[in-house]
Amino acid sequence: MALLSYQDAMAASTETGSTPSIVLANGFSQAWKATIFNYKNLLQKANFRTRHTEIKELFDSFETFDFEKIMLALSSAEKVCETYDFPRHKIDEIKDDQEQLKNSLIDAISKTHPERSSFVTTDEYEKAKPFIFSFRKVFTLNGTDQIYMI
Repeated sequence: MALLSYQDAMAASTETGSTPSIVLANGFSQAWKATIFNYKNLLQKANFRTRHTEIKELFDSFETFDFEKIMLALSSAEKVCETYDFPRHKIDEIKDDQEQLKNSLIDAISKTHPERSSFVTTDEYEKAKPFIFSFRKVFTLNGTDQIYMI
């Protein structure tokens, strides 16, 4: 089965008389303010604490700003190291770096996120309203692997 485009999926839901739900995540935030909600900006704001140099080197060596790519690389490295019986302290270091990466991303998002909803202008709100109201339920991700309905 081919993946439907957004337009085709919305048309199909209209034909069946159902109203779809949606999960809003980083892409929705980037559509609002790409200058705030992008990985390059978040990486500049990130503080990896005692592991800053090592984790930052991972971003540099992969030539990316993508936190998810680095998280996947660390997860893969952990599995490879466990398979090849690397010293336990090195595997634990990789696990700790994964946790630090996740926490630093959450902190960076918190630092860059607008403090009040009033930062969204009336014009921006009015433009987003028809999109949001076209869904039966709207869920949002808050960076802690939990989904909230709004």
